[in-house]
Amino acid sequence: EGVLEITLPSSIDCSDLVRERKDSPPKLRLAVMFGKDCITTDFVTPTRSRGGKLMYEFGGKFCFPTPANVPASGSKEGTIQIALQEKGIKGGKKREDKGIHESPLFCPLRCAFRVLMCPIKYILCLPCTLVGCVLCTTVDATLATANVTAAAAGASTNIACSRHFPMAGAISNEKRTARVKRTLMHVVESAAFKSRRHASVEVNLSWTPPKELVKPAMRQMSPIAVLPKNTAYVISVKHHKKKHVTYDITDGCELLANEGMDKMLKFTKTNYEEDPIGPRTRSALDAPPVSRVIAIFGINEPTEIGAVYRRRCLLVEDDHKVEKMHTLDPSARLVSGKGGLTLKGGVLLETEKGAGKSGDGTVPFASMNHCRTWANDGCKVKVVELQGADHREILADSNFHQTVLKH
Repeated sequence: EGVLEITLPSSIDCSDLVRERKDSPPKLRLAVMFGKDCITTDFVTPTRSRGGKLMYEFGGKFCFPTPANVPASGSKEGTIQIALQEKGIKGGKKREDKGIHESPLFCPLRCAFRVLMCPIKYILCLPCTLVGCVLCTTVDATLATANVTAAAAGASTNIACSRHFPMAGAISNEKRTARVKRTLMHVVESAAFKSRRHASVEVNLSWTPPKELVKPAMRQMSPIAVLPKNTAYVISVKHHKKKHVTYDITDGCELLANEGMDKMLKFTKTNYEEDPIGPRTRSALDAPPVSRVIAIFGINEPTEIGAVYRRRCLLVEDDHKVEKMHTLDPSARLVSGKGGLTLKGGVLLETEKGAGKSGDGTVPFASMNHCRTWANDGCKVKVVELQGADHREILADSNFHQTVLKH
């Protein structure tokens, strides 16, 4: 997946959107939608400029996962929409926008005025007019209560939004950055995009394709958490709904680079990769400097050997704060269940079915079984496998105790 980053270079003037309000200016939050994904900020309080304008400032960087290439113009997956939201429900916002002169509380005064102006007409309609005033007041009170309750529960509604616009209209595989200007139209009114009330917003778009997320210097490092070369597993994953989604097998080094963990990778390279003893290469793979090894470990417990990730939508408010860029992908499914693998909730487990043996619930079988290769270096290796012995519980296993005493 690539990454689409959206930022706002300036504040938004919302004076026109809330000019009809009776109460103090509301707290608003910004919602940015890309396809079906949505990211929202916290609710912020406006500040007044020298000219008396109500300015709302929304910081941070909105990060969305994208396909490997820029979506086509007609694709719904590649459309962007920006909205301003307020706590409460839409009906409550309509009530607040009526203004004090349109409040149903003044219906009796209007009715009295009309009766005096046209006695014959309104005397005949007086009962219906009074009933209507009572109903309007009841509805108004109900909406006010519902609005307060919904706001307290965390519900929100759009008060203004832009039209959907395609990412491909501003970004391409060659042009990676752009600045676009959009109009946010007041949508509480019945005619959503014909409202006279509006606000303008400028957004910066920046797209990074997946191949450029990993820096060349990181590719030269030894892989971290890599699939064994001679594995018997056949790993093929698909999305359970979207046929165009594909999955690639990668290692921990690339995942950490995509997470922006440059300092950790640099530390690993300096203190481990460049260490002449080779803690991640030679000394991690070759036989230890002893003549005899007895390896005792448990087998055939469901053991995690990997995971399926997708990029997550997130708002990065501080570049110096570590944010989790990936999350487990529960939509991933194994193409076939062969090889003793299961995939649930994005976690890939090995079991004793199919391939033969699995790990001890913590360490994969391939890692524990690597000690057998030391026999090729002149080291005498004896392996004792304990059926169903857990990684930690093995210390309290009587079979383990007997095996230790025996040798």
